[in-house]
Amino acid sequence: MGLIEDSLGDIATALAIAVFLVFTVMVIQFERFRQPFVIFLSIPFCLTGVILSLLAFGSSMTLMGAISLIALAGIVVNSAIILVDYINQIRDRKRSAIILGISEEQIDAPDGKYTSETGRAQFLDAETEKSILSSSVVEGGSSRLRPILMTTLTTLVGMLPMALAVGEGAELYASVGQAIAGGLFVSTIVTLFIVPVIYHVLENRQIEKQQRRKKV
Repeated sequence: MGLIEDSLGDIATALAIAVFLVFTVMVIQFERFRQPFVIFLSIPFCLTGVILSLLAFGSSMTLMGAISLIALAGIVVNSAIILVDYINQIRDRKRSAIILGISEEQIDAPDGKYTSETGRAQFLDAETEKSILSSSVVEGGSSRLRPILMTTLTTLVGMLPMALAVGEGAELYASVGQAIAGGLFVSTIVTLFIVPVIYHVLENRQIEKQQRRKKV
């Protein structure tokens, strides 16, 4: 326990740097701060999963387990990034289809005649934008449900032998598997149910704000 206490400052610093770098990459990718913030909500919840997992296995936090939190900072946001990015793509495609007066199937077709880039540059009326937002969140969540569950399940199954390890020295690395498995499980639930709701609320407010700007 003393070793963990001595290393706690360095681990916290490394975790803060990891979180900052991950957030920076997402801001560059999404070109905004609002959506990376939504994605980052999965990180605090993953810490809850780590604690619950260690309690369920009757384990204590080891130095290796504490270090695994740094890896979790990058792992747990992957599913949320996939989900939010896909919802954004659907919104752009729906908006482009309305602007161009064509079907969604014609957007990003192989012939390259129409692309979803059109929908990123224009803002429709608030009611249409809200309708696009709601349908995109539902469609994106249902479409990404299976891929997210499959990738999470494969990672959890891969961590299972480590989490259930017994024998000499097992206590050193078993907490790593337990921490990652617990954090990933809880963060996935948050990604599938809480992230879309918060995304919808924040984007809905952004639509109303843009509408007010147009009236000024």
